[in-house]
Amino acid sequence: NLKAPNQKGAPKASPEISDALFHGILRIKQGDSGSSDDPYKQKIECWIKGRKFFMIALAADGSRPRNSEAECIDVDAIQVERGERGRFSISHPDFEVLKLRAASADEADQWIRRLTSAAKKA
Repeated sequence: NLKAPNQKGAPKASPEISDALFHGILRIKQGDSGSSDDPYKQKIECWIKGRKFFMIALAADGSRPRNSEAECIDVDAIQVERGERGRFSISHPDFEVLKLRAASADEADQWIRRLTSAAKKA
């Protein structure tokens, strides 16, 4: 699911992400569910543009809800921590820890590299 925005096979880029450094679909952990439901079932579209990480929740069918707006995090103060099996987390002093899951460990590594690279440019 992870491609540079203009790469063949990349998700169709909307205007705000057409010149993004990196773009893809991740899953975000919702709550600390003790049930058998997958706590990572919520898909989010994410992109890195400049020194900002954007994310927007997607509908169950993978589309963007009408009038939805992206949340934005400055990468200047983030800490990224690698997890297991494609999981990683992003910490920022102004937000809760975001627990994310990519489709694979390799994809998670790409996100981690891109986020830390954007932060170093800050």
